[in-house]
Amino acid sequence: MAEMSELELIALLNDIEGGAVSYNGSFNAENESLFKQYKAEPYGDEVEGRSSVVSTDVADVVESDMPSKVRVFLGSGTIATFEPNNSNEQEEKEAEDKSKYVDWLIRQQPWSFQVIHGWMKDSSIQKMGVVKYYVEDSRTTEEHKYSNVAPLEIEQIQASLRGEDVSKVELTAHLENDQGNFDLEFRVTTGKQEFKVVGVPTENFLISRNATSEDDAEMIGDKTLVKRGELLSQGIDRSIID
Repeated sequence: MAEMSELELIALLNDIEGGAVSYNGSFNAENESLFKQYKAEPYGDEVEGRSSVVSTDVADVVESDMPSKVRVFLGSGTIATFEPNNSNEQEEKEAEDKSKYVDWLIRQQPWSFQVIHGWMKDSSIQKMGVVKYYVEDSRTTEEHKYSNVAPLEIEQIQASLRGEDVSKVELTAHLENDQGNFDLEFRVTTGKQEFKVVGVPTENFLISRNATSEDDAEMIGDKTLVKRGELLSQGIDRSIID
């Protein structure tokens, strides 16, 4: 089988995404209808002179179920539990440590309660609820300026700028003054990784048309509006963004 070219891959992905977007349109229409039922909005078929009261049964059931769901997913137990492959003491300890670590990762998020609560409520009101987790790589760049620096001090300054999270120290200006010293400017790039748990609005969720689950989907993801500065902070080349 011949290797797929980049253009062929892009065409295939665009076709799958187009199908998912079309499917998502009808999917969103159903979700919108379900959400209107939850809010007890009029159905639009009211007849003048007859009662237009809409029952709040849907909202009543959803709200009464939420406390028990919160106790299951956000109670005192761990979010997820890892099981060892065998009774080896080292593997049992590793499974226990992983369970504690994942629980800490999720619960230490500033908005973890709201995200998980919203995820469960979405799945109760609409056809599904979506939450995603990922590690976000970001970069920040700072300018550092120094005046009248002796030649022997330049290397010391560069060394002081190199920290644990610093990925790059670049000398961008190097001007000699009348005393034989230098005015310097450094660009320091810092990179960090941060664990994220975020809710995905159902109208932004994409899954290929004929999929029955994420396991057999050709494509799964969500549409996100990202600013240029955010793309730069993720390390994407400026020429690609332009």
